Amino acid sequence: MDKWLERFFRGRAKDNGNYEPPREELVERLDPDATMRVRLMFEGRVQGVGFRFTQLQFADKRGITGWVRNLDNGDVEAEWQGTGAAIRAMVDDLHAYYRQFRYSFTVTQCDEIPLKADEDDFRAQY
Repeated sequence: MDKWLERFFRGRAKDNGNYEPPREELVERLDPDATMRVRLMFEGRVQGVGFRFTQLQFADKRGITGWVRNLDNGDVEAEWQGTGAAIRAMVDDLHAYYRQFRYSFTVTQCDEIPLKADEDDFRAQY
């Protein structure tokens, strides 16, 4: 975790910065050294809490490109492209950030899909 994020979370943690994000087994299996694109589905408290816009901020810090959007069923769908390590770290960042509000989510899908060579940003879709 970079120094800015580490200071941010440490200052807000109720347990003196000893927070361990929950294990997301679908994300943990990603090869940390490989560049990849994954389709993710998030379930839980993910709409009406700034989840898409929080991803915009973390994606910039982690060097992840792609998009995120709300679904009609209350879930959130995203496509992220970056290293496996960056993707895993961003999921952990989201867990740590939303923990301060006592919101939780689960990654219910994490499937590798083809890379997009011409993509250079991360955006929220409507």
